[in-house]
Amino acid sequence: MRENASVVETDYDTVTVSGGDDSLIWWMKFAIALLVVIALVGIIYLLSVGILNPTTPRTAVEARLVVLESTVRTNPGSGRAQREYIDTLVASGQAGAAKKQLKLAKESLKGVELSEVLAAEVAMAFADSDYAGAAKLADAAYKSDLGAREAWVKEMTGKGIKSSVVDMDSQAVVDILVFGARSRGALKDWDKAIEGLSTALTFSPQGADLFVLRAQAYAEHGEKDKARADFEAALKFIPDFQPALDGLKQLKDK
Repeated sequence: MRENASVVETDYDTVTVSGGDDSLIWWMKFAIALLVVIALVGIIYLLSVGILNPTTPRTAVEARLVVLESTVRTNPGSGRAQREYIDTLVASGQAGAAKKQLKLAKESLKGVELSEVLAAEVAMAFADSDYAGAAKLADAAYKSDLGAREAWVKEMTGKGIKSSVVDMDSQAVVDILVFGARSRGALKDWDKAIEGLSTALTFSPQGADLFVLRAQAYAEHGEKDKARADFEAALKFIPDFQPALDGLKQLKDK
């Protein structure tokens, strides 16, 4: 009996120890599971605030690109949105992406909406110091824009509405003409530069900055009287316009 009791006691002890091991393992598994959950929650939080997400904008320019990309995707027919997206890509150093977007936009846009991205194309060539290329692109872009305007005038006339090519939004064509003129100036072709700026002024007759640019072209061409007249014209629209005042002073000092 004493021997049997010992066996039973030993068996009891064994069972007790075995039950303790199971409990310990269960708690270890629970702790590991809890740690995994905490880790997952932490990762989700870091992703949500952008620390681990490389696509989350980190700068104002990147944030702007995200907005513009969304705008272009939802409104692909907006030349202005396309142009702003392209210009911002260039400003952020993504020239390759800008050229790709430019190509896509040129294939899908028409009329004066196309002029917006053509202006961006001329600006890109000018920024790359490809003045001959920029001048050539500007000539083609202006021809395209003018054709679209004339078609619009014809359409309005057919509806009994008297219109002119300058009645449409003109910022894109003015930019095209200005970059074309600046390219001509870089090539020392002042006659063409003056001609382009004169055309730009027909679309924006109160553009003080345009008068200053043409005045500078006149001055480079040796036509001081015309340069002075343009500097003074700029001051009529913006009194104390510093570029115009500086231009007049330089003419006086020569």
